[in-house]
Amino acid sequence: MDLSDRKKQILKTVVDAYIATGEPVSSKFLTDKLDVSVSSATIRNEMSDLEEMGYLEHLHTSSGRVPTNEGYREYVVNLMERYKLTLDEILLMNSLLKDKLGQFRDVFSETTRLLSELTNYTAVSVSKKPKEGSIRRFECVWVDQLSFLLVMVTSDSQVRTRHIHTEFEISENAVKSIGAVLNRGLAGVSIGEVSLGVIMKMESELGAYRDLVSPVLRIVYEVVSEVSEYELNVDGISHLLSYPEFSDALRAQELVKLIEEKQELIERMTFAPDSDLNVYIGSDGNRLDSVSFLVRPFTLDNGVTGAMGLIGPKRMNYSHAIAKLDYITSNLISNKISNRKDERSDQQDETENGRHGAGED
Repeated sequence: MDLSDRKKQILKTVVDAYIATGEPVSSKFLTDKLDVSVSSATIRNEMSDLEEMGYLEHLHTSSGRVPTNEGYREYVVNLMERYKLTLDEILLMNSLLKDKLGQFRDVFSETTRLLSELTNYTAVSVSKKPKEGSIRRFECVWVDQLSFLLVMVTSDSQVRTRHIHTEFEISENAVKSIGAVLNRGLAGVSIGEVSLGVIMKMESELGAYRDLVSPVLRIVYEVVSEVSEYELNVDGISHLLSYPEFSDALRAQELVKLIEEKQELIERMTFAPDSDLNVYIGSDGNRLDSVSFLVRPFTLDNGVTGAMGLIGPKRMNYSHAIAKLDYITSNLISNKISNRKDERSDQQDETENGRHGAGED
């Protein structure tokens, strides 16, 4: 069943109201709120349809309804009104950025803290400076019919090994073929250039070897990623725990444990597709089933890659949060950080030159 214009209007109004109040939305509220001449019975029927379609659900015995994960996704992708930052908000953010950013090494931690303060959600950032050097070669060693060793050697003689278990029987010749494919596609390639996009491109060009090699390529990406160290910054956990959704002690403890362990956050952010924005709402096969997670990837001129993100309740104010995340990431990270570093270097050079000149006098 397609979403009619009226269903879209009802769904949007329900999500807007639930974000604002945190209370289930009733058909009476919608009858008073909507700018349409329809009866309360018609509204109830439309809400029932939306529930059957998976966009709304009941909470407990309440007569009102709340959005499901799918309802939130539809809202963010197709229904949400994009928020435009006001001039006052832009001036405030610019002022805070100017005051808070210190040395270059602290930019990501300071920006993460600022983003959390501006949104009242938990902010996260992950960054990685590409390791110098390249992949020298791969070696694949057959162990038995269901496993083999994958060995990657880098130009600086670092060795990374993975024992790979397969779900189907694999021959020694097949293992040799995997090694040949990897060496043909990646040997001699700079480590900093081995991105998820490169791996996916290789997958599309494998032809008959695709089913055999594709799972291995993902492991190769993980191994390459280990060579370069990730820096993760998290700020504002207390903001997230202040929402009533996390008043349950067990849910709050699980969320804090996840954030403190960090690895799942790093994986989710570093495997995010290279696009303007990635939105994860509720259960996506991970332990972030009680929250929404916004991730914005970035690449700097100096080769540093990473992402910034916001973690909030599923009824987070998506429009405001996305606008502020985009502003901070696009206008600060993508365009200005590398320039700030260059400017500092120029200033330091001028200072050093001035000192040398003074000494010569």
